[in-house]
Amino acid sequence: METKLMRRLGALSFALALGLMPAHAQLGNLVKTVKSKAEKVVKEVSDDVKNQLDRTPSQAKGAVDQAQKQTPTPDGGDPLTIMRQVQIGELTPDSFYAQARQRDNGGALDQTLDTQAQYETFAYYLLRLKKAVEQRDFETMAWSDDNKAALYLMQLMNNPKREQVRGFRFDAWALEYQKVTAAVDRILLAPFNGSVTRSLLSGEELLRRLTTYLQTPGLSMNMKKYYLFQAVKRLSNDLVSGSLQDSNPQVQTIVASLKEIYASMDQEYRSIYPEPRTLEEMKNEQQQRTNAQIKKIQDEARERRERVHPMRKAGKMNRPDMLAHYERIMRRVWSKDHIVKMLIVSDDWSNGTSSKGESYRVVNGLVIVKTKDGRYQALPCSMGEKWLPQANRYSGHYEYFGVSDPFYIDYR
Repeated sequence: METKLMRRLGALSFALALGLMPAHAQLGNLVKTVKSKAEKVVKEVSDDVKNQLDRTPSQAKGAVDQAQKQTPTPDGGDPLTIMRQVQIGELTPDSFYAQARQRDNGGALDQTLDTQAQYETFAYYLLRLKKAVEQRDFETMAWSDDNKAALYLMQLMNNPKREQVRGFRFDAWALEYQKVTAAVDRILLAPFNGSVTRSLLSGEELLRRLTTYLQTPGLSMNMKKYYLFQAVKRLSNDLVSGSLQDSNPQVQTIVASLKEIYASMDQEYRSIYPEPRTLEEMKNEQQQRTNAQIKKIQDEARERRERVHPMRKAGKMNRPDMLAHYERIMRRVWSKDHIVKMLIVSDDWSNGTSSKGESYRVVNGLVIVKTKDGRYQALPCSMGEKWLPQANRYSGHYEYFGVSDPFYIDYR
């Protein structure tokens, strides 16, 4: 799968966005208002999608079963048995997915799709994930199609045209995604979160169980990706909330183990999904991002200040009488500067208001000065004629009105 999209969004910002999502990248806190009832589509799913889904039981399921059976959990029993016993609510009928199309795009994440195609592709992958839940295909549930459903939903979230496709409502599809992924998490996390024995586990204990399971010999890559993502998300949340501390030796051991597992993942995974970090590392990373943003703003401001602009043309109001008023006022204001030229750039008066709320008709111009380093700088200065409401006329004389940010100019 290509990672160009992630590079464009920024791997870090994308990873943080995923890290803020509830279990298995749910979007309950990211959609604006999710309706309580999803819209049902009367059309049946196309035969080609149905057939494809029915033909796709996990080929690696046997290997996953064997690996899971080798590792008993603190709740008793092997994880696979526990997962199969978990009860979930009824999932949405297939008719909701009637507009899904078989768009696997050769297995690659396609960044060139129009909005409707994005919806159809997202629906295709979400339907595959729902089918995996119904069939208890744990391998596919853990990391279905390289998490394509989440990635295409992310594309739609960043698409301003997502509400303009007939037959697709983003809120309804985000709710469906949340419903399916909630079922995934309920099943796959059951052996580790205490739900089987109805016991309340500390964050440290949950992380210890997940870390131990991640070190199981023969654990499939899909399972590793899922449980590593869950562990990193829980670790980050608990450190930020204060329920775990960097100084805890057990937490330090867990972080070190998760870092080692993360380092063994492929480059694509590491370019998209967040790395295990201590709270201090997260704070340092945040400070680095803040410093980088400040530097970028400062660099842009410096570039604007240093940029040399073409010489401006005189406006229609650059008449001798108006220019005489302008020069008289500006020479008094800028008496200490080396003025080389003044000109009016306005073609007509513009309306202005003083800090006291008084109305003026304003004339804009440039005062060009020579700086100590030999360059020429334009000071955008204006003069104004005050409106006298009681007399229902302007005052008849101009005064200094204001100045804007100076800029360098190509004066010859």
